[in-house]
Amino acid sequence: MPSNLILEVNNLSKNFHIKNSNIFSKDKVIKALDDISFNIKKGEIFGLVGESGCGKSTLGRSIVGLTKDVEGQIFFEGKNIKNIKRLSKKVQIIFQDPLSSLNPKKKIGWILEEPLKIHKIGNKEQRLNMVNKILDLIGLDNSYKDKYAKELSGGQRQRISIGSALMLNPELIIADEPVSALDVSVQSQILNLMLDLHEKLNLAYLFISHNLDVVYYMCDRVAVMYAGKIVEIASAEEIYDKPLHPYTKVLLNSVLKFDENIDLSNEITEGNRNLSVEFSCPYYKKCTYAKEECRTKAPKIKNINGENELEHLVRCNLF
Repeated sequence: MPSNLILEVNNLSKNFHIKNSNIFSKDKVIKALDDISFNIKKGEIFGLVGESGCGKSTLGRSIVGLTKDVEGQIFFEGKNIKNIKRLSKKVQIIFQDPLSSLNPKKKIGWILEEPLKIHKIGNKEQRLNMVNKILDLIGLDNSYKDKYAKELSGGQRQRISIGSALMLNPELIIADEPVSALDVSVQSQILNLMLDLHEKLNLAYLFISHNLDVVYYMCDRVAVMYAGKIVEIASAEEIYDKPLHPYTKVLLNSVLKFDENIDLSNEITEGNRNLSVEFSCPYYKKCTYAKEECRTKAPKIKNINGENELEHLVRCNLF
């Protein structure tokens, strides 16, 4: 693993088994993650974008160990995460809904201090100083220590969630749709806070979102997911200006609305992840460029820029 990488994911797969109501039929097997590979550089903001149900949240949860029975390998700073006893100090996660992730019965000061107590960091006075420093970092004054989550606005709650993630001084934060539950007027404040913290603390982010506009604003590189597979990886600029995969183009059009007469209702849908079609492209039935090869041959991901150029990976038989 190159020294400039903080995270490397190799061939990650996760199947979910769905019980069949017919006792004479086999259970249905859904590939939530299908041979996922990517890396994140130290201090990089890496975006993961795709429609709801594509597997991006499952991927984020798998990295921090919240999803079990995952095949493949995950390396953090060159070490297999299975062999890292205290990964939680290095990698933290921010969830979409801050209210559900904050203990409603505890005051904010207790919530922020708790990770320090669990990891036996500092004495009471030292922990209080750390809490005050984090509150200052996230733009809240010390009086918020005595408030409950229900007393805060959505934006303030998400600031506390971010602060809680920062308490153990992590190097990588998984941000799973961190602004999608917030009012539009507040979203930009939280995004700018995350960018500010990224600069001050040299944080790396895995930034998960369904919104390409937000991903373009935040990220250095972007991976596009469809039906459990990564179909394209490139710089945010290349994804935005020169999308290659047909699904990426449709996803981008749905955000930018290049042509308001385009009917996208039948374009962006749940991909076919049944194991019986694993040898074909999951986007085959929806792709306007599909050919016979796409029905029978699963495309492999390849770098279309060549070894000496900036990496632009695409999983498509057209390339």
